[in-house]
Amino acid sequence: MSVLSPHVFKQYFDDNGAPLAAGYITVKDAGTSNDKATYTTAAGDVPHPASIPLSAAGRVTYWLEAGTYDFKIYDTNDVEIDEELSVSGGTGGSRSVQT
Repeated sequence: MSVLSPHVFKQYFDDNGAPLAAGYITVKDAGTSNDKATYTTAAGDVPHPASIPLSAAGRVTYWLEAGTYDFKIYDTNDVEIDEELSVSGGTGGSRSVQT
């Protein structure tokens, strides 16, 4: 198992500035259509599902392995709201762009 990045806690918002309640994110290996795992624990032993649900407050927590990730953020109607591309994980740390 790779060294995981520090825990990432994110909150996502809709275009009106309200929390993106019950939206979801998908995670791919950067530049591809291949799913890439994120984890619910620092040990990296519990992966998130392919579509990671956001809480009612639009929040999610995840840990990343080494590598580069592409994130896409969707609302409850499956409409893409935003994307975060080329996010570094693992020993390279983590980078997040507030949406």
